[in-house]
Amino acid sequence: MSCYRFLVLVLWLVSSKSLAQPDAVAMVTLTPFTLTYNATYNKLNANVTRTLSQQADASWLLGTEIQLKLLNRTVSTISESSLFSLNNGQLQSQLYQYQQSGLGKRSRSAEFNKASQQIRYQQNEQQRTLPYVDNIYDSLNSQLVLSQAFSRGETSVSLQVMERGNIREQRYRVLDQDPLQTSIGLLQAIHIRRERDPGSDRQTEFWLAPAYGYAIIKLKQVEADGDRIMLEITGGTLNGKPLPSNATAK
Repeated sequence: MSCYRFLVLVLWLVSSKSLAQPDAVAMVTLTPFTLTYNATYNKLNANVTRTLSQQADASWLLGTEIQLKLLNRTVSTISESSLFSLNNGQLQSQLYQYQQSGLGKRSRSAEFNKASQQIRYQQNEQQRTLPYVDNIYDSLNSQLVLSQAFSRGETSVSLQVMERGNIREQRYRVLDQDPLQTSIGLLQAIHIRRERDPGSDRQTEFWLAPAYGYAIIKLKQVEADGDRIMLEITGGTLNGKPLPSNATAK
């Protein structure tokens, strides 16, 4: 697997948890956080930081930064952000931005305009307009909606996400709930698998921690060729309070 392919997969793993159908999107509640992760594949290593904060105008900003390192050198950086609002407890996308520097330099953005019923999408220098769809999320803020669905006890969720200018359906199912050992301690976790189309050899599983706002604490993906990528939480804060390093399952 190349450095660029690894970086693309890490980005997908931390940001492709998408839009739930209307019965699974009601009443989103948010808590500010900063979470850090480490992603590995053989000798490749990526540091991931995700933050959620409320802005002065009451909108919310979700951001992710990924630094890909090879032999302790940063060879590429991705900065991704999602600006959105909460209207009657439902998340409404406003602006998504993606910027990659170094290896694989590129950019893209999506501006969601409910009033004009349009989505303006741009990738590098190319632009196009798509029709606006109710309950449409970007590939970053949709993670919050997915976590909220599972926090309400959903055991399977059908999702859609606007990703690289296209709307794609994704399906997820709860496998079990058990304690999971992590670098920040033993945590009760919900084990979830992405349901793929028949014939697909790719496997994706991740674990959410109810004690930490149903944030992802571990993720594993196995590619069709057998390559494995692991993403694991290393620390952070929730509502300004540090995550304990000696947490116990609860």
